Amino acid sequence: MAIKIEPNDDSEKANISNNIKKYKKMAESAMFNVNLANFHGFSLRYLEHPLIAITDSNNMKKINGKRMTAPHMVYNHDMLEIYTAGNWHDDPLVQFINYYQVAEYLFNYVPNELLFEEVQEKIASPKFSYTDKSDVLELSHLIADLNRKNDKEVNSLRMVLNQYVKYDDLKKSLPDKLINYYRDEIPSFLKNTSEPNQIKFSINNLKNSDKVYGKMASRLYAVRNCLVHNKEGENHFNSLIDDESLKKEVPLMKAIAETVIIKYGTTI
Repeated sequence: MAIKIEPNDDSEKANISNNIKKYKKMAESAMFNVNLANFHGFSLRYLEHPLIAITDSNNMKKINGKRMTAPHMVYNHDMLEIYTAGNWHDDPLVQFINYYQVAEYLFNYVPNELLFEEVQEKIASPKFSYTDKSDVLELSHLIADLNRKNDKEVNSLRMVLNQYVKYDDLKKSLPDKLINYYRDEIPSFLKNTSEPNQIKFSINNLKNSDKVYGKMASRLYAVRNCLVHNKEGENHFNSLIDDESLKKEVPLMKAIAETVIIKYGTTI
């Protein structure tokens, strides 16, 4: 698959040459939109040897006859690379980790933005005085408390979810069967979790309770840790027996990754 840009005249050709980075970003956005449109069996990604992929008949299922409009947004390049890497694999472990890393990309950005907003509001207040010792100490304690909370990765994940992922985003992307599953069950490889109810959550309650974000973050973080760590006394993931259970967690993480990419993007 190629995206071809043909200039009408020399002046337009020069304009395209000067704005080639812009067109590359639009091409990336078009690739993401194709992946997002769920062309079954067809995931686009930059390839060193693209013919190997596009000549595989399995990759061409259901793509013929479908039309897509030009993208109206551009997205973060690094996020797109991570996301499409997840799309390119059938292994649920690789998929989950890549989709998780899309959210992880903002683990510094979101807490820092929230910290900036709170501190800015504090020092901009006419009631705050930089010469008042109690005011300055209160501000320093606020910063210390927020930084202490931000040190925990699960809290950063919760903040990213709270900032970017809303009820409608997940409701439209996930079938009711999975929504009920996240509410009632936990993955088989997390069976030794001491408080299983803390990683069960109802997507339908996202509109009414911030606690749901905490439970969702705890579940995703627990799954991620189980996949990347193998410590004595902790939950273990065994791909030979736990793949089917993990496959139920992947759609949630993928829907979150897609939502984060879109909302972090910018309109053209």
